[in-house]
Amino acid sequence: MMSKKLLVAIMALVWSAQVGASTVWINSVKIEEVLMQSHDGYQAVTVRYSGADNVMLACAPTVQHKVVSVWTSGDISAFIQGWVSLLLAAQAQGLTVDIAVDSANCNTAGIWDAYGSPEGLGYRFSAVRVKAD
Repeated sequence: MMSKKLLVAIMALVWSAQVGASTVWINSVKIEEVLMQSHDGYQAVTVRYSGADNVMLACAPTVQHKVVSVWTSGDISAFIQGWVSLLLAAQAQGLTVDIAVDSANCNTAGIWDAYGSPEGLGYRFSAVRVKAD
């Protein structure tokens, strides 16, 4: 009985570590551009930033163009609209932000070519932290 509980506890610990392992923070960047675009029933918000060293990142659009995005099928949700407002406010004030991305979710689809080659939306972002400078 005790060994089953221990095994379940170890499995839960390993699983929770793997879930959090894909989140990577791109720290202390400035928002250069916020782009909203639509293709084939998908909507995307792409953020182009400056100021971060992308050495540890492996997603070609993010590394080459310094872009991250969030995308959805159907309508842009109120939550994503909130992110757009936050990003535009940070850009307008020249504030520094940290952006969390899912390093296991890199979009390289050729239909998203706003920044040229390599095509794609880059890493999917999942959080934005605005910092007082």
